[in-house]
Amino acid sequence: MKNSTSWINTNLKFLQKIFFIFLCVIIFINKFTLSFFDPNPPLSEIAIYFMYFLYVGSIVCAVIFFYFRTLFIQLTLIAVFLVIVDVITSLFIERIGHKEFRIKQPEPYINAEYFSKDFIDESFAQPGGWLLDKTYGGVKPNNFEGNWINVRNNQRVTVNDSGDYLRKIYLFGGSTVYNGEVPDNFTIASQLASLGANNFSYKVVNMGATSIHSAQQFGRLKAEINVNDGDVIIFYDGVNDVLQRIIYDNHEGYMIGEPKKESFWIKQLRSKSKYSSILFIFYSKIIENIKETPSTLIKTSVDNYVNTLVVVNEYVKSQGASFYHFLQPTLFTKKNLNKYEESLIEKGYPFVPTQFIQDFKRAYPLISNKLDSVEFSYSLVGVFNNLKKSPYLDFCHVAHIGNKIIAENIWNNINNELKF
Repeated sequence: MKNSTSWINTNLKFLQKIFFIFLCVIIFINKFTLSFFDPNPPLSEIAIYFMYFLYVGSIVCAVIFFYFRTLFIQLTLIAVFLVIVDVITSLFIERIGHKEFRIKQPEPYINAEYFSKDFIDESFAQPGGWLLDKTYGGVKPNNFEGNWINVRNNQRVTVNDSGDYLRKIYLFGGSTVYNGEVPDNFTIASQLASLGANNFSYKVVNMGATSIHSAQQFGRLKAEINVNDGDVIIFYDGVNDVLQRIIYDNHEGYMIGEPKKESFWIKQLRSKSKYSSILFIFYSKIIENIKETPSTLIKTSVDNYVNTLVVVNEYVKSQGASFYHFLQPTLFTKKNLNKYEESLIEKGYPFVPTQFIQDFKRAYPLISNKLDSVEFSYSLVGVFNNLKKSPYLDFCHVAHIGNKIIAENIWNNINNELKF
């Protein structure tokens, strides 16, 4: 006890300095001050961790400075050197993400009446997060109100004509059904409504959600939709079943924060690469390495995917409704790529990762062959073949022109069997 008191008396000034530094850090960096920089309060987990990191870091740095002043100076110089190198490196590399690319108005957005920087900003701000539903192991969008994009009741808003509807068409899929790349009136669901669904007394409902695959779509169907006689259930998918089941080897599908199965260090490198040019270079080089996906994994995944669709069809029919499946196109299924589309492939990550090219080209023909014998499924892989102007913003997401073509093909395949 006497030794402890003696040590405190000896180091009192030092402890007072640490307390003063820590107090200053808390005053300037806390939940209140950080809220000014967080666009979606309450504070994100990253902001909270950053705050705690600074608290601990301020004490550690003060202790190192007091006891190991030379080491502290050396570490400080190393940190300053790395920051300078990172800043200089950023001047010589092109680090363009999806948002920066779309702000430049690429080919699919040319002559789009809705295009503006404000629209792109909103498209990347919405829906302000995704909700995990443990009932079916998938996600759905937060409610969101914007100028171009809206989400109500955790469903992307579909522009239906006003009126009383006897039945509904539910459109399920991933982000290519949710359609965050376009305003409400240009989604596949809204264009399907305007093409004739509303005239047949069908209200179209958009059930798209980011990155989920067929099994999660089926889970949401059973958990949230009371299917009535005469309703129509449509699955428009394929991409996420290849991504999740084969490329990420994640058979259960997308989960918040864990969309991929990857090592801890690769995950950290991926998440931090957007803040550092050096880390971005490391990550870009690492993901250029292609792994050979086992043929057994591809075959099993394709079988599971098709079997899921068969089960969905049986379930929907048992409810007195109709089920249709549409295999979605990708940049890899389009014939005669134009120069813009070839440049997308050359850009690589994050637009067309190298691994995707190999696995999609191996898996999609198998999927198409399996689905050819399934009466409720229709392939749309070639619907963009005759387009001279590309609809693609990356390897699978398209703008309004692409959505219109998809909606037309869906409508042409279902309208003869709809009930009046």
